[in-house]
Amino acid sequence: MGFVVLHMEKAHGSDSGMTAYIERFIILKNADPIRTHFNRELVAYPEGVKDRSAAIQRRLEEAGLTRKIGSNKVKTLERENTVLHREVATRGNHRSSANRDTDLRADHSRQVLEMQQRHMTEIQTKEAEHKKEVSRLIRLVEKLCAWFPLVNDSRSSSRG
Repeated sequence: MGFVVLHMEKAHGSDSGMTAYIERFIILKNADPIRTHFNRELVAYPEGVKDRSAAIQRRLEEAGLTRKIGSNKVKTLERENTVLHREVATRGNHRSSANRDTDLRADHSRQVLEMQQRHMTEIQTKEAEHKKEVSRLIRLVEKLCAWFPLVNDSRSSSRG
């Protein structure tokens, strides 16, 4: 079972450097100017918003927040996420134990089936070896009777 982990961290200081990077106000030394046409605006700003900082501020206002989230709020959210993470993991473990039982039963059934197949193969092999040995013995007795006719006479008298 998979689950998502969310890590949050309060940025310290001004976010102007990240805004400058995202808005492409700063051209990095290792950036290839030929490939700038690959840059895409994935999220359009709302009408009347010009930059990232204004967009963040507008989103905070729309959410009903009077100020940006402080570090104490981030720590509270981190604790809540940790509790949720443990709860999800615990539920996953309970489910895993049920799955383990099912897996054990399936493994046992598969092992029994494999053993039955091996047993049938061994029986077929032994039957083939037995037929071969009986055939060899019959040929040996026939040769013996051909070389020693008295053995053949005693053999026919013992049958009758």
